[in-house]
Amino acid sequence: MMAALLSSAVITLTACNSKPQEAGTTEVEGTTIEMPKVDVNRDLSQFELKEEDTIREMEAKIEKKYDIDVVYGNDIRTRFDEEEDDLRATVYTDEAGIKTALQTLDNALKVLPRGLIAQIADPKRGILKIYLLGAVGQGENEPESGAYPAFTDFEDRELFLAIDISLDGFINPPDILHEMTHVIDFKMQALGHLREEDWNKFNPEGFTYYIDYEKYYKNEIPKDYSYTEFHYVPRLLEQDPNDVYFLYNYAEINAWEDRATLLEPLMIYKALGNNTIAPDFYTFPHIRAKIDYLLKEVTNTFELNAEDVASWKQSLEKMSSK
Repeated sequence: MMAALLSSAVITLTACNSKPQEAGTTEVEGTTIEMPKVDVNRDLSQFELKEEDTIREMEAKIEKKYDIDVVYGNDIRTRFDEEEDDLRATVYTDEAGIKTALQTLDNALKVLPRGLIAQIADPKRGILKIYLLGAVGQGENEPESGAYPAFTDFEDRELFLAIDISLDGFINPPDILHEMTHVIDFKMQALGHLREEDWNKFNPEGFTYYIDYEKYYKNEIPKDYSYTEFHYVPRLLEQDPNDVYFLYNYAEINAWEDRATLLEPLMIYKALGNNTIAPDFYTFPHIRAKIDYLLKEVTNTFELNAEDVASWKQSLEKMSSK
C-alpha cells in the first residue's frame, strides 16, 4: 500500500429533506438557505504567490483568493472524530515545509472554477477551514506520516479539510482535489442535489454500495465493474466497456467515493497535465454518463466562471476522444 497516495475520507452526512428553489436559495426543512454572493469574474492576479512572500503573506493571499480560512502551526485543531476513535493530529511548525504546503495548496485549488469554493460556506458552519497538520494517528495508534494524507467532514461545528504536511510540507495534489470533491458533494446534497435515487440509475442494475471501508482494505470488494485494478495503476483489466462503472473498487464503498474517484483523472489532468494513468477512462459509456450528470449538477447548483467551465468541458472532451 502506498499510504501517501491513498485518500482517507471522514464522511459524516446527515440526510435532510430538501428541494431546490429559485437560483440562490434552497428550502431545507422549512428554512431558506441563501447561497453566498460571489463575484466569479473578479481579477485574482493580485493574489498570485511570489517566491519572496512570507508565510503570513501567502496565507493572506490564499484566504482572500478562495474565501477560506487556512490554519497551521500551533493554531491547528488536533482532535477529529471518526466513528468510535478520534483522529489525533500533531503540530507541524517547520517554516520551509509550511511554505511548500501553501504553494501546493494554491496550485491544487486553482484547478476548481472560480467562485466555487466560496459558495460552499453556510451561515451555520462558516467558510471552509483548511488545517495543515503534522502526522495523524487514530485512537491509541501513534501518529504516522502519510497514514491519513487528507480527510474532510461536514459536521455541525465547522466544515473542514485537514491535510498531513509532515513530510517536509509534501502534499499530493490529487489528495486535496479528491477531498474537495467530498466538500462540494456535501454542499450539493444539503441543497437537495445529487439525490441517491437519481445517482443510482447510473450504476449496474441491482447494485448497492458496500458502505464499509474495511472491506476495501481487506480486499473484499470485487473488481468486476472497475476500470483499473489499483489506484494510479494503468488499466490491465479487460471487461467489456459496457461493464465498467467505476474507476476502481474503492469507488464502490459509497456514492461520495464514487463521485470523487470519478473526477480524479479529470482533475489530475487539469492540475498536472497528466493523462497517462487513465487515458481512455471517459470513453466508457457508463463513466461518461456519470460524469456528464455530475458536472451538470455542479453547474446547476453553483454560479461559476464561464471561461473556467468551458475549460473543464474542453479538457473532458480531449480525454474522451479515442
